[in-house]
Amino acid sequence: MILVTSCTITIREALPARTATEQLLTSVAIEQAVERLPLTNIPLGVKIYLDSSNFVRADPKNRDDKYAISAIKEQLLKKRALDVR
Repeated sequence: MILVTSCTITIREALPARTATEQLLTSVAIEQAVERLPLTNIPLGVKIYLDSSNFVRADPKNRDDKYAISAIKEQLLKKRALDVR
């Protein structure tokens, strides 16, 4: 009597669009650029509307524009803005 068994193993690998190093370099570059924005003359407690319609995304999967907008809003809040939309 011969017994034959078979075992199938499926290995799934997630392949991100960019490597972790590329993502880190991009986020650091965005943060450094935002820190250099001339935001020194913002009055205390002012409300600011940030028009993000000119942020153009070449690749729909790329979320760098949303990160950049978020970083700008964070910097405005650090500079004593009351509300950023």
